[in-house]
Amino acid sequence: MGFLKRFFGNNKSQINSEKNRNSIINEKESLKTIESNSNQYKNTSFDIKDILLVYLCDRIIVGDYGKSEYYYNKYGISFLNERLKKLEHQGYIRIDSSKESIGYLKLVDLKEIAKTFDIKTSGKKAEICKRIIDNVSEDEIEKYISERHWRKTEAGEELLKKYPYVDYYMEKHEYYLDNIGMDLNYLSKLFTANVNGRVRDVIWGELNRKTIEYYSNAFKTGKFNDFCALLEIKALFLEEEKNYKDALRMYVEYINYIVNFKVSLSVLLIYRNDMKSKYAVEFLFDEMKIEIYPFVSERLMRMCNECEFDSNQFKQFILDVLLKQKDTGMFSPDELTQFLFVGFDGNEDEQKKICKRVMNKSYKQVNSKR
Repeated sequence: MGFLKRFFGNNKSQINSEKNRNSIINEKESLKTIESNSNQYKNTSFDIKDILLVYLCDRIIVGDYGKSEYYYNKYGISFLNERLKKLEHQGYIRIDSSKESIGYLKLVDLKEIAKTFDIKTSGKKAEICKRIIDNVSEDEIEKYISERHWRKTEAGEELLKKYPYVDYYMEKHEYYLDNIGMDLNYLSKLFTANVNGRVRDVIWGELNRKTIEYYSNAFKTGKFNDFCALLEIKALFLEEEKNYKDALRMYVEYINYIVNFKVSLSVLLIYRNDMKSKYAVEFLFDEMKIEIYPFVSERLMRMCNECEFDSNQFKQFILDVLLKQKDTGMFSPDELTQFLFVGFDGNEDEQKKICKRVMNKSYKQVNSKR
């Protein structure tokens, strides 16, 4: 579909659809099992925040009430200490022993303990810890431990195996599923309907489903932020899978919609009546530079290296992907490919010339419709 025709061929106003942010789930409802009676811990039902807390427990100091706000703000976990106590009584977490706690001490403190018991103080921290654990009793070590941490039990480890998406969610990725509404509560519902699915397959399937939804919304509203964010996440996901050619293809699609729709639409809306001015050209160039450099261009080069493309193969691959795009915009496939490649060489003057030609061409197209 033609970009200019679609957005400037008529005077119909576009509906501005705002994203509604879901508020944090009412934790009181999910914690009905926590009551002040002797049977409160016999209920084995969980909500997703309980599972997450089992995963996180070894980061939490026993009795550190000051961290409640942190875990509420970061993970939406309220009633932190009540939850921990419930999980302890249900056998999924426990307080670690003094020997288990020793690894949390600083190296200087460990050396002091070692000296006290005539233990060798050289070597790495882990080595000193092992010597102390092997040669000093639990009761003696206890005297030096001021803080204890929570620790997963075997039952807790087994519990987490039933919720593998929690581990995936907490792993470090270059992308954030939360940015497209796929937070932990969302994943919990998603995997309830896909109990036996491989985690990354289920995630990828949902990303593809959302692509259709976001694509439709973008063209209905004229707002491409969410759709472009989704394409970027898909590209990063594929790269993480080491599927480099498909990742490169997705990066190029992402750039196409960023440039030809998100950026171009902003430029045309602001400079519709002054598209040939130097300010319009500079605005277009600056916006493209912000969106593409340095991170996206670095990812393109990274994929080029992973695919072992030479310069000509790389350029042809990008051009071929752009030629297959069904949605056309201000930049033709040739113009966008050229813009990217002169940018790889750091030739901003040539990039600005391309932007100027594109703006002149778009000016003629827009005014021919009046």
